[in-house]
Amino acid sequence: LVLPLWIQSVTGFDPLATGVILTGLAIGALVSGGLARKLSVALGPTRVVRVGMVLEIIGIVAVALVLDPSRSPWWLMLPLFVYGIGLGLDSAQLTSVVLEDVPLEKSGRASAMTSTFRQLGSALGAAVLGAILFAGLGFFTTQDLKGVSNLPEDKQQQVVEQVKGSAGQAIPQLEKIPELAPEVEAAKAGYTRAAKETAYMAAIFMLFGLLVSFGLPKDKPGDRADTDDE
Repeated sequence: LVLPLWIQSVTGFDPLATGVILTGLAIGALVSGGLARKLSVALGPTRVVRVGMVLEIIGIVAVALVLDPSRSPWWLMLPLFVYGIGLGLDSAQLTSVVLEDVPLEKSGRASAMTSTFRQLGSALGAAVLGAILFAGLGFFTTQDLKGVSNLPEDKQQQVVEQVKGSAGQAIPQLEKIPELAPEVEAAKAGYTRAAKETAYMAAIFMLFGLLVSFGLPKDKPGDRADTDDE
């Protein structure tokens, strides 16, 4: 939700280049997805899920640290690759972990509930993080404009509303007006601060999920390996 908007609005990259940057996540998930089963045999599926969540937290925090209007967005591919590795590890094993102790006759219902909660979590997560992003975008852009803009307060507020209402897509248009250079830089800085705040909040949510995962039954890697061999 956040990165494509930020990359295109702040750095001016087109959708194709933005998509190429985001493939770092897909490549990481592709690599780790193939390794997840072997790691599950060695460590146990619950541990693999936890390792994946740790890597996701590291990737999200690294994304927040890399976000900078003065830095090339191509650097985002590295933390996205780490995030993708984590995503591939925990996604590949999550269903088996959830259904491990469910009786066979109830597995269909349990699998459907798992899928439903995944979709609900995705929608709710996008809504919450989107709200955080746009609230931060308005707040930080307003703050940054006050420090550099010579425009009257009502004109500054118009700039804020343009940036916020367009999810930042107005920034490249404002950049074409030389007289608004200070306002454009303030908008980019405000957007970056809002994106960083959103990333850190996502990492906190992921950390909460990681802590909750320690309430799951402990793995028995040896037993899991024997079962897979059979």
